[in-house]
Amino acid sequence: MSAAVADYRPAATSATKLKKEGERATIELAKNPDLLAEIGARRAGRRPILVGFALETADDAGLVAYARKKLADKRVDLVVANHAGDSLGKGTNRITLVTAAAAEPVAAAEKGEIADVILDRVRSLLSA
Repeated sequence: MSAAVADYRPAATSATKLKKEGERATIELAKNPDLLAEIGARRAGRRPILVGFALETADDAGLVAYARKKLADKRVDLVVANHAGDSLGKGTNRITLVTAAAAEPVAAAEKGEIADVILDRVRSLLSA
C-alpha cells in the first residue's frame, strides 16, 4: 500500500463556491477509512504480503515505536518508516524497514534505489 491520500477529509462539501466571510474560516474534518487496516483485518494467511508506510516527525526511537504499533494494529508484514524531513521535497530518502523481528535502518539514497530495497524485501518475504 502506498501512503494514505489523506487521514482526514472535509466533513461537508459544497456545491457552490464558499464566499469570503470575515477574517477566518473553519473547516471541520472527518476521518477517512483506513484501507490498509481493513485489508489486514480481512487477510487470511500470509498472502497478500502487506507493506505499510509510516511518515513521522518523531525521533528515531519514536519512529520505530510508531512503526511497530502500526505493524501490529494493521496486521502488515513490513512497515517502511521514515522522517518527514528526510524525504518530503527531496530526491533522496532514508528509511527504516520494520518487521516483527527487527528494525533495519537503510542508508540515505535516491528514491528509486530505496524503492528497489523495499521491493527486494518484499521478494524475500514472498519466498519465505
